[in-house]
Amino acid sequence: MSDVQRKKSLMAAHSVALHVQVVSPVPPTTVTVTCYSFSPRKSHVDVSFHMDLDGVEQLAKVLGVETTTRPHSETDPQMYTVANAVVAGIPVKIWTLLDAPKEDGEPDEWCTGCNTDHAPNECGYRPESGGAA
Repeated sequence: MSDVQRKKSLMAAHSVALHVQVVSPVPPTTVTVTCYSFSPRKSHVDVSFHMDLDGVEQLAKVLGVETTTRPHSETDPQMYTVANAVVAGIPVKIWTLLDAPKEDGEPDEWCTGCNTDHAPNECGYRPESGGAA
């Protein structure tokens, strides 16, 4: 019986996942449907936007829910923004992870050419030639 119920739960969650993609003003990066065998009546949908706060906020607005933003963890200062909705009885988590806020004095850009803390346009390094200009 649990396989039949799990299949029904999965199909319902896939329908919600499709609906969320259709109504989302910004296409999400990933949409994941989950229903564990130990909990066949409880499926859920996870929607992520890669470093895209605007995508999360716009979809949350469409679904009529609020977003919250906090540091990802005590040891990871990246900012985690999430909104939780319920669509047709299925829980939907919408989220993104953004870079941590810059500390005072931290450079705005990092030059990947010479691996120093100045803006790339201030560097004489030319990757095409393998050295400085």
